[in-house]
Amino acid sequence: MKVIYNFGKGLKGFDRPYAALGIFDGLHLGHQYILKKMLKEASLKNKKTACITFYPHPEKILSSKNIFVHLVSLEHKLRLIEDLGIDACIVIDFNRHFSQIAPEHFIKILKEKINPKAIFVGKNFTFGRGGAGDISLLKDLSKKYNFDVRLIAPLRLNNKIISSTLIRTLITQGKLDLAKKYLGRNVTILGKVIRGKQAGRKLGYHTANIDTEHEIIPPSGVYAARVKIKNKKFNGAAYIGTSPTLHFRLTRPRLEVYIMNFHKNIYGKKIEVEFLKKIRQEEMFSALRELSAQIKEDILYARSILP
Repeated sequence: MKVIYNFGKGLKGFDRPYAALGIFDGLHLGHQYILKKMLKEASLKNKKTACITFYPHPEKILSSKNIFVHLVSLEHKLRLIEDLGIDACIVIDFNRHFSQIAPEHFIKILKEKINPKAIFVGKNFTFGRGGAGDISLLKDLSKKYNFDVRLIAPLRLNNKIISSTLIRTLITQGKLDLAKKYLGRNVTILGKVIRGKQAGRKLGYHTANIDTEHEIIPPSGVYAARVKIKNKKFNGAAYIGTSPTLHFRLTRPRLEVYIMNFHKNIYGKKIEVEFLKKIRQEEMFSALRELSAQIKEDILYARSILP
């Protein structure tokens, strides 16, 4: 998949592609529904496809509280979009300057840079300064700039509209099975392996510490997990928490994962941790030997329930 930032020089070799516009945070079933609709129609018309997305999320830039956390990082989102078979993705840097662009000016840029044949959007999509551009305006501008509009109704499941906000809430509440239904896949975190305090090694278990700065994480505890490294998958046991027994005084829960039958150095590598089942809550132990014994039990249990 070709990735272009801020439109670059446009999409060379793309003759009036079909394009989907949206934030697509998490690429849940609702997002997939829009993109698959586009892919299907583009295939029938022998057209290439482009996904136009925004990062960071507008709420992270425009909210005065600045507490917004993405469902997935930009790199994770791009991987998910590519997996669907999209030909190109244009990533627009959403900043305060961009947020002030007038709706028609944004559409004019779209026309000049990619000249889309059709634009696919969700029913609640807005664009331009203050979200002033709505579906009605988009349809009016489509006549002026010569493209079709495909309005995709929200996808519902269990009588609820699938949304990133809903899924974000479910994950923070630890309702991962329900979040999975709306995502269309297990909850996962993609992050870089970083150097930690090497506590696992001292306890007899080598673990990989994951940088989760740009992704939402489930509640503290121990989870049976699957770990994807490049194109290979390994079973594992993941821990999220502040390590109270070790008195690290962490201000934010960290993620580390024990990867079964794996002994390579992966510092600096990106790996994906897939959460399959929660094993237990985070606990504080009175002695390190008790913690070490519990970790052994956790790994044995995870091994027994993983395929």
